Amino acid sequence: MPGGLLSDPSARTTFHRFQLYDRDETIGTLHALNSLQYKSLQIPHSSSIILDLGSFEVRAGFSNESNPRLYFPPVVSRGRDRKERRKSSTKSKSASENDEFLNYYANKRNYIGYQALSSHARSAARSVFESDVFVNTYLLERMLDETLIKLGLSNEEQIFHPVLVTETLCNLNSVRNGLLEILFDAYQISNVCLAIDALLSYLYNNNTKLNGGELSYGNENALVLSASHSASHVMPLVGGRVVPTASKRLAVGGAVMSSTLQKRLQLLHPAHSAILNSAISASVGAGCGMSRVDIIKESVCETFFPKNYAQNYTEFLKYLESSVEEYENQEVFVSVAQYDASGNYVKASGSDVVEGNQTGKVVLSAEEMEIQKQKRIEAGRRLFELMQTRRNEAAAAVAASEDLDGGAQYKSAAAKSGRRAIFTKEEAKGLNEALEELYQMEELVSELNVVVKSQEAWNAAAEGPDRTEIEKRLYSEEDKFFKRAVSLGCGASLQAVTKRMREVTSRVDDERMKLNDEMKSNAIEGQFRKRKRDEILLNTPDSKLDEEQLKDKRKAKALRAANAVRERAKLQRDEEKRMRELERTAREKSKKENPEAFLDSLKEERDALMLKMKRREAARLSGSDRRSVASRNRMRLLAQQADGVSGSKSGGKSGEEDTFGMADSDWDVYREMQGENSEEEQEDEQRLNELNSEIAEMAPQLDVNRKPRGFGSVFFTPDNPDEIPMVVDRFRTLETVWQPSIVGIDQCGLAEAINLSLNALHSDVTRSNVVQEVFLTGGIANSKGMKERVHSELVSMLPIDFGHRLKVSVASHPMWDAWRGGALFAEHGGDVFRNACISKADYEEMGGDYLKEHLASNVYVPTPDVERPLDSKKKRKR
Repeated sequence: MPGGLLSDPSARTTFHRFQLYDRDETIGTLHALNSLQYKSLQIPHSSSIILDLGSFEVRAGFSNESNPRLYFPPVVSRGRDRKERRKSSTKSKSASENDEFLNYYANKRNYIGYQALSSHARSAARSVFESDVFVNTYLLERMLDETLIKLGLSNEEQIFHPVLVTETLCNLNSVRNGLLEILFDAYQISNVCLAIDALLSYLYNNNTKLNGGELSYGNENALVLSASHSASHVMPLVGGRVVPTASKRLAVGGAVMSSTLQKRLQLLHPAHSAILNSAISASVGAGCGMSRVDIIKESVCETFFPKNYAQNYTEFLKYLESSVEEYENQEVFVSVAQYDASGNYVKASGSDVVEGNQTGKVVLSAEEMEIQKQKRIEAGRRLFELMQTRRNEAAAAVAASEDLDGGAQYKSAAAKSGRRAIFTKEEAKGLNEALEELYQMEELVSELNVVVKSQEAWNAAAEGPDRTEIEKRLYSEEDKFFKRAVSLGCGASLQAVTKRMREVTSRVDDERMKLNDEMKSNAIEGQFRKRKRDEILLNTPDSKLDEEQLKDKRKAKALRAANAVRERAKLQRDEEKRMRELERTAREKSKKENPEAFLDSLKEERDALMLKMKRREAARLSGSDRRSVASRNRMRLLAQQADGVSGSKSGGKSGEEDTFGMADSDWDVYREMQGENSEEEQEDEQRLNELNSEIAEMAPQLDVNRKPRGFGSVFFTPDNPDEIPMVVDRFRTLETVWQPSIVGIDQCGLAEAINLSLNALHSDVTRSNVVQEVFLTGGIANSKGMKERVHSELVSMLPIDFGHRLKVSVASHPMWDAWRGGALFAEHGGDVFRNACISKADYEEMGGDYLKEHLASNVYVPTPDVERPLDSKKKRKR
């Protein structure tokens, strides 16, 4: 019978390129039987049904066959077939509601394995297992129903075949009870045998017949290492029995490895996220069934084992970082391009054009490029006209509605013409200075008017305290007037003030004439008047302002703060420009004195900048995922601003003043929520172009667009968009079983678990006998380098005299040998197997947690009878 696509270790790629493929999902049920085929085969009742219930794959068949007839992921769904749904929808509406109800449920059926993952049943698909324990007994019963039907037992009133079922090490009594209840009560099975899958695999690969044909282990003292899908186990075998007190379990298996590898590849290569997704819904359970990532893991990934240049995994990574040749030697390119049944290229993931088997960007002719250029120019012109029209409408609305300190006449010309006046600071500088002098003279005239009014009041007042008070105020106002007149450089007489006023007014007219543009001059004067009005508002206490003026004051305060920020930013940019000029001078000097070193520094700066830009792009793509860290940070900041949690009061409780934007740190919130800085990106791109131009100028023979080699190329797009380069992840994936901490699991590694297990044995003699036979089984044991790594770890932890006795072997087929061992035990076990079976009478007498111990079983530990304490309420009632 055919094996799995990845069942043969020799089929693993040894080249630097690997073509990704999809597993044939129908191959696991090709050899299913119907009732007629089952009867035609005349399978004897003495042959047992072997059920290897694995968390990655379930294997079922008869013990008189060499391979399982069925193998499928432990996924169950229930629904109606599409054809049946169409039939039921076309039935007459005259049927009663009861008939419709019965027909609806009569047409529903169970789906298992890849059938449960089809489009019409996937939404209800669920895994039977949680970790490596099948706790969902109702799903287990549905899966067993379909399994027995596919073995041809659908028309059998009673199943007379004994059943051997595999279980995990130290299985729970409650789980065993649920399984036995289904087998004995639902299917009326006569005998059931329970065995550990890893020990059955060891039995198949190492057995001998002793004492008149009884089956036994070839070596009854061994160390069995099971690296499976959900967990990894270390099981010492002493005298043909497992020692549970010395056994260890690690919560690291193929599921954790596949999940970690998938996330890392999707992060490094976001363009291929869809093709790397598992074919199974997340509600089913991580890693159920063979996904594309599982194929990459089993075909490309390796287990690191010590070499002459690296004794451990950390040294190996450092060596890869320092040696470009070794890095490229270990690099494997996984091709994700899709082909049809004939091998012709169908689609290139992430590319634009496909011609035959070649992919690349669209190549346009000169005429087509010119046409596209003209289209872009025309679109830009239309957009500019649209924006100009909107700006003119807004300017006209402002000019018609606002009267800024009697300055409506300054806006009238712009409003009539429908254009917006635009001027530079240099153009407005002269007029602003003249307006400032005019404003100061107007303030002086105002103070002179106050002095004149006080003089008239003093002349009209009679002798007495009031006249004395007016005289004091008159002296104060005259003193203020004289000081301002001196500061402005004019006399204190009315004639001097009038003369100075005419000079300032004449200067203002001259500056307006220099501009030779009435719109600009009116706009500058209106802006100046508004700025002075805002200064008056800001210097006026809030108690002297009404509600409308307070609102204008807050706006002016926020505007002034924003202007101050811009001014500081301008000063900072000017300072940076000055520093860049100094740096450019130093670079020119270094370029002349030592050109070779200067060229090397340019290359290093370019590589670092390209790496920074690539990481920024990867972070931006990961932000589209709502469950990513970047998305959670943005939502947290939004929630804080909505609740008023900030450095300043922004959106707080009603009644509080909103001062958001007054502090510079408030504006950092937007940059954090946006997750990117367009100005920084533009600066980086500009700097990269400058570096490439400078490198090309100094070394024309170099390819400036060549990506870095070695570790520096991790974050760069591969030359072929349909390939995923893998180097570190090839070894990091399987290293998790040795170092679970690298994926965040707080447990010891497999080497430490082996050491703890050996130390838990009674004597050195026992340990010496156990390590003479170290056996590896499970899907991970099939990986390249696993055997060598186990041997290296054992040599490093055992005494020197143990080394020559150490023997490490791997199962011939780590994924199927558990089923084959069960078939061997049931078919050739003789009395050993018959004595290991639990009969229905034993089940009814001893209970559902009963277990008969044998060479491949767990140790039976009865469930203790613990009297529950009475509830406190019941105690009070008594």
